Amino acid sequence: MIEAIPIPTITVLPSLGHAARLLGMIEEKEYKIRELEAEALAQVAAQIEALRQDADQMRREHDTILADCVAAGKLEEGIYVIKAKSRTTRVINVERFRKAFPKEFDILATIPVQKAETLIGKMHLSAYCDLIHGPEIYELGFRFKEARG
Repeated sequence: MIEAIPIPTITVLPSLGHAARLLGMIEEKEYKIRELEAEALAQVAAQIEALRQDADQMRREHDTILADCVAAGKLEEGIYVIKAKSRTTRVINVERFRKAFPKEFDILATIPVQKAETLIGKMHLSAYCDLIHGPEIYELGFRFKEARG
């Protein structure tokens, strides 16, 4: 009987040169990606800034038109109506609060309204608050009954 003779196999080692070439190509691709990302971000940033400037200019023009109409007493036109809005904010009168609640004042120092409400209670606190009215702003509204037809 003839015995089989093992045939030696040749193991091909990975090429370090090939790995180096791949690394170079990878670095080129990653550089190109960073370059494109920077260009895209710059372009998008420029577009966003241009849109913001346009919107800001339109907002100023809109506000000027409304202010001029209010000054002229023109508050309605067709289906449009100008509504006046203002924001009212509660601010604690520090002297009155300090006299009424000296211990709590020492704890709070700056007296945030919400924390004072929690500590004193909303009903008790209102007597020691002042209301500050912000500037009136104007908003364009619609008369929906007429707008629908």
